[in-house]
Amino acid sequence: MNTSVSKYSGVSELKIYKTAFTQSSTMHYVKAVAIGVLSAAIICMLLISLITFVLVKSQNLPANIISLVVLIISCISTFFGGYITVRILKNKGLLFGMITGLFVFLIVLIAGLSSSTETISAITLTKAAIMVISGAIGGIFSINKKSKKPKY
Repeated sequence: MNTSVSKYSGVSELKIYKTAFTQSSTMHYVKAVAIGVLSAAIICMLLISLITFVLVKSQNLPANIISLVVLIISCISTFFGGYITVRILKNKGLLFGMITGLFVFLIVLIAGLSSSTETISAITLTKAAIMVISGAIGGIFSINKKSKKPKY
């Protein structure tokens, strides 16, 4: 029998296992971030729809307040997006909260640039930083939340 083949087959099986484990782990991270970003986008759309309804009904809110309200809504939704992402992953709260915040910001940026004539400015970068920090805080809160244990 050829024993040299059996010596190397274990090594190749180990490499295949490591590659499959890495790909599976990477897909888990990607799915968690995608779910968090999608959740944040849905929360953002719902809150903006609610605020739009209130603004249409009241018609006496100053126009300069609208951008602040949209920023606050974006931060709230990014917080929950980071929270949901890290709740799925159960580790690396700061990192994946920030990643979720960055992706939510990119969605908001693309939507904003496609519907207005404004360009990217220092205010845009400030909004990016605020949203990334908000996602990071959501991730940290998710990691630090203690699960409730039944008291029997």
